[in-house]
Amino acid sequence: MSTWVVVGHGKSPEGRGWGKKIDDCTVVIRMWNWDWQSLIDYGSRYDYGFYEISEKELLRFNAHNVYRPVKGWVGTMLKDCNWTLPSRTEIIDQGRWVYRANKLGGMGAGGKELKLTRGVQAACWAIGKMFKGDRLVLVGFDNTRAGKALSIEAGFPQAYVDHPGKFPFRDYVGGTRRYHSHDYGVEAPLLKLMTEEKIIQLVYAEDIW
Repeated sequence: MSTWVVVGHGKSPEGRGWGKKIDDCTVVIRMWNWDWQSLIDYGSRYDYGFYEISEKELLRFNAHNVYRPVKGWVGTMLKDCNWTLPSRTEIIDQGRWVYRANKLGGMGAGGKELKLTRGVQAACWAIGKMFKGDRLVLVGFDNTRAGKALSIEAGFPQAYVDHPGKFPFRDYVGGTRRYHSHDYGVEAPLLKLMTEEKIIQLVYAEDIW
């Protein structure tokens, strides 16, 4: 059995000392802007790095990226652009997962077209690579687990909030299910459905460590 872990940017790992447990997993996937994370709590192994493809996001990536993953990059297409992508990038389209999330009732705030959060896209990609009997551990997926946008103070470490390459939190409001194009309420059900279909064990780090 292989254990894959996707490390998000939620606050739940703070002070837990999960770093070694994360690094001992078979495959570790992180968001590209993880250099603020405590090695004791979040680990340091970096097999795959996840980033978004658009002129705006690549500008932020090129300005603030620090680490390079060992095995390669996973890039999710937001908008076509002429920028040169990092080498060893697998480009993905979240459309097939969004379609399934829409079937589960997902939608963005005010009826905006649904887009999955980065961590959930990375988890969906991992599920596609995994095999029956494997285990997927979600670390720092606090909004996904809650099914809503937690407040910035409750949901995100201050080190991330202060990071120059952070998610911008424009008009972010805690306590709501939907934020812009995201729908936190549909993410956990989507991942549960996809892992059940492949007979993969899906767990949140705080439930096992």
